[in-house]
Amino acid sequence: MQGKTNKLTSMDCIEFGDWLIKASQMNGYVLLIMCNIRKGKFVMQHVDDVKKANIIVEYVIERGEL
Repeated sequence: MQGKTNKLTSMDCIEFGDWLIKASQMNGYVLLIMCNIRKGKFVMQHVDDVKKANIIVEYVIERGEL
């Protein structure tokens, strides 16, 4: 995902370890949806920057939750 766009861009759902991760972007905002299929944990976060979204994904994968 790059920069700001006025159309909805939705990435494919990916599996990373026990996490399913889905990201969508519109008007410069990113919606992250993450679900841990083994522990049943769920994270949904809305941020205004792709870099912030990447930091959140890294943090959740490492720590297991927000």
